[in-house]
Amino acid sequence: MPHGQQLSARMALLLRLTISTLCATGAYALLSCGGVPSAFSLQRNPTSRAVLCQRHPRIVYPLSRSRTAPLVLLLDREPRDDDKDVGSPKLLLSDFARIFSQAPATPATPQPDALTVWKSRAQQAAAPLLAAAANVKPLQILLGFGTALALVASSVAVTSSAISDFLAENQRGLVLERAILFGAILEDVNDAYVEQEVDIDRLFQTGVNAMLSSLDPYSTYENARQAEDLFLRTSGRYGGVGLTIGRDGDDVLVLGALEGFAFDAGVRAGDRILKIDNQPVRGLDLDRVKAMLRGEPGTNVQLLVQRDGATESDLALDLGRKLVRLPDIPLATEMRPGVGYIKLDGFTEGTADEMAAAIRNLALPDPDAAEAKPPLQALVLDLRDNPGGLLDAAVAVSQQLVPEGTHIVSTAGRVYGGEGSSLSYSSAKPPLLPPDTRLVVLVNRNTASAAEIVTGVVQDTDRGVVVGQRTFGKGLVQIVEPLPGGASLKLTVAKYYTPSGRCIQAMSYTPRGEERAVQIDGEDEDEDEMSSAYSNSIGKRVKDALRESFRTSNGRPVRSAGGIDPDIAVEPKAIGELERSLLQRGLFFKYAGEWLQQHAGAPQSQIRALDAAQESTYRDFVRYARAADAKAGTLAPHSRVLSEKLTALEKAIAASGDRQKSAREVQVLRQLLVEEDLAQFSSQKEAISADLREAVLARLTKPSARAASILSADPQVIAAVDLALDANKYSSLLAPPPSPSPLTTTAAAEPAAATAQLSSAQTVRTPQGRGVASSGARPSR
Repeated sequence: MPHGQQLSARMALLLRLTISTLCATGAYALLSCGGVPSAFSLQRNPTSRAVLCQRHPRIVYPLSRSRTAPLVLLLDREPRDDDKDVGSPKLLLSDFARIFSQAPATPATPQPDALTVWKSRAQQAAAPLLAAAANVKPLQILLGFGTALALVASSVAVTSSAISDFLAENQRGLVLERAILFGAILEDVNDAYVEQEVDIDRLFQTGVNAMLSSLDPYSTYENARQAEDLFLRTSGRYGGVGLTIGRDGDDVLVLGALEGFAFDAGVRAGDRILKIDNQPVRGLDLDRVKAMLRGEPGTNVQLLVQRDGATESDLALDLGRKLVRLPDIPLATEMRPGVGYIKLDGFTEGTADEMAAAIRNLALPDPDAAEAKPPLQALVLDLRDNPGGLLDAAVAVSQQLVPEGTHIVSTAGRVYGGEGSSLSYSSAKPPLLPPDTRLVVLVNRNTASAAEIVTGVVQDTDRGVVVGQRTFGKGLVQIVEPLPGGASLKLTVAKYYTPSGRCIQAMSYTPRGEERAVQIDGEDEDEDEMSSAYSNSIGKRVKDALRESFRTSNGRPVRSAGGIDPDIAVEPKAIGELERSLLQRGLFFKYAGEWLQQHAGAPQSQIRALDAAQESTYRDFVRYARAADAKAGTLAPHSRVLSEKLTALEKAIAASGDRQKSAREVQVLRQLLVEEDLAQFSSQKEAISADLREAVLARLTKPSARAASILSADPQVIAAVDLALDANKYSSLLAPPPSPSPLTTTAAAEPAAATAQLSSAQTVRTPQGRGVASSGARPSR
């Protein structure tokens, strides 16, 4: 049971115990004072809806509603002599509520006025009190007071003991103490800080995130706005027009338009939004602009945009708001006859449906096609730059690829599985992709989390071949817990394990201040203890020598930690220093707008002009980039790191005294670096020209068509498609490794070391029952 529910249940139990004790105490005190008859019966009055007391026949106890049978109240004690005349059924104090049973309604009689009724009832209510006061005895008062005091004391003792046990369990008392201290600090800051205006919400969020960042970089506090954005990322749905916007100075710039939504309405990347529903947006915060664009599906919004290269200066567009579904699969196409390609960008609530639709479109014949397409022989699943997403979505996608009953993933943690156990996910239905269809999974260094779950199950079950680079290595599971006020807590609660039993988590996180002898990238950590302690977590990458060895279904060796190693390593297209700098500074995107202004016209004519003047366009871009460098105050900002270090060296030389020769040599070195940077415009001309053409086409063509054209020059995609077509090479990569012969083992160069290594290993049973050699203990599966 979650901690919040445990607290509510225990506090409710304590409250019921206290109320019951106080009720019993009060009733006993009244009894000892003689204020309540010890035993009496309630009988129906034939003339009124009331009851009579046999011990005090003159006292009438009126009832508010009619019931059926007479009842008797007998307190928790033995009857006295004066109770013997009571012949009706008895009730204990625990059944006190039933005393208010009512007699059946009597025939209607004339009703007196309200004032007379209330006077009669007041007199009737005061009569027993006056009679009880006349019979009060001091000894009864003392006895009742002592009994009540004893009962209250015992109740307080029991309640205090229960609260103490509750607070002692799992350090709840310490948590409560620290929470009170944190609130006291916020109150002191709010009351006494030198500046009168203090943003308590910002301070609170900063403090909480600093606390959580000392655990790992994935545990965070999300305020109401961030929680809403997180929901949109995980659900993939919102009411709006399908635009991605950014800022260019004070202008609001369109960075992307979704097909089927804003793109179909005429919006293009690079458009500058001038007005939304006749309200100017220049200088407005982006959150405000997003709120103006979003709204109830079925409503409309008017945009006034400015487009570079358009025949009209300003364009008025009418966009209908819809339930926007952010696609996780931007492209699903046939690369070559019989070879399909699916680009999967994330894992949200609708990913499995998109994946199923993409597989069906590639595998099933098209009845409207002029020619029958060949059957699907192979599929390339591109998970590059996929940051992950929902665990359930990863499981749903995986079971479309692997046989029914296949173990997909396990999670182990204090919440997900408990100490020493785990939760296991397996495929519950037949795969959608035919088992004889070759599967190639394409990954890179940015493939993480849920994308690694899919990659891991494909590799561990030998369902397909993994191509590309080693993945990111995020083997942690987070949950999102809603908090009051619309905020949420994203907290790491478990690790996940692939079917072979390995955890691919690459980083181990240690709070600063607990361990200081840590090396990151070869540099000693020597920051001030007090200033940096617990400011964030220290990530230590697991060394390759410490990675444990596991086996796939066919016995192929795979390793834990450090991410997932590809079966075939293929590097991406190399990006030069100059090209990377131009991309980071957005010069391609900015020049595309200038080029379109110089070549106004229809999109098709602009594309033809771009292809016909590639050489002159490139020279003009070089001019544009050098002008941007000069405007930035440096001749070669693409060597920004070196330039900054040279500037620091020049300052140090000037401060050290008369070192004119050294200063001149630094200037010579700077000039040499500038010349080398400018020479890269020639050595990287082909790559820069391709980026330049892509930037212009991004404003003119559909995103899906542009993405398909890029794949033909992607070396990793080319390698994956070639492997998918080569059935023999594909099968050899998944084949079980040959068993070593005894002669080979005895003739090993270092038999003693090999024997020692085998003796130190232990056998871990995987979820499928396979024995796996492991050099360290793991959670039990």
